[in-house]
Amino acid sequence: MVIVTVVDVMLVSIVLILKKVSFVLIADNAITLRGIMSKVEEFRKRKTDIDFTPYIVTVEKYGDEVLIHKFKKPNTTIGSVIFINTKNIMAVTGDYGNWIFCREFHPSADGYVSVGYWLEKLRISSSQEPCEWDEEYIEKEIKERLKEEDIDEERKQYYEDLLNHIGDGEARYMVYAYDNMPDGMDCESIPCSKRLNYWLEAIFDIFNEICRRMEKEEMMKK
Repeated sequence: MVIVTVVDVMLVSIVLILKKVSFVLIADNAITLRGIMSKVEEFRKRKTDIDFTPYIVTVEKYGDEVLIHKFKKPNTTIGSVIFINTKNIMAVTGDYGNWIFCREFHPSADGYVSVGYWLEKLRISSSQEPCEWDEEYIEKEIKERLKEEDIDEERKQYYEDLLNHIGDGEARYMVYAYDNMPDGMDCESIPCSKRLNYWLEAIFDIFNEICRRMEKEEMMKK
């Protein structure tokens, strides 16, 4: 005869509750992990159409102070990029220009380029210009403004006039835009979009590609 006590029932109930909690925690962690990975892939979204397939990554480390990642095709330096992390800076050199960031960015399996933050670190203590004047970008922005439903006639005429001055170059365009602003319009409302420097976009894509490959190598080891 099997005697089941109140204590036995309580113990069984506790075990079942713990199993249920563990399952919920595991499920929540899985959802969180998927969310994080989705976010990382969004940050790693390609900005250029460069084919990275033939490129290889080599890593060189000199003590605890210098870490170098080389991204290049075999037997040639054409299209190559080198990331040098040392002394609280990252220097990038190669066929996509020379860039100095005022902090280190180490490629890693979960690494990615956060464009806004990288631009901030590129500009501090540096005169490098990450963006450039682009007539097509300005034209697109102005035409989008003209589609706005609440635009008044004065501002509409202003935007149409700006379209005729895009080809004058950045300096002349901005002078005209400032001098002819409608009443009540502030300087920040002037259409003056700039395109991210293509070489810098390539640097961002290459760094993300190195991180992606490191992630793949770690997954293959598991």
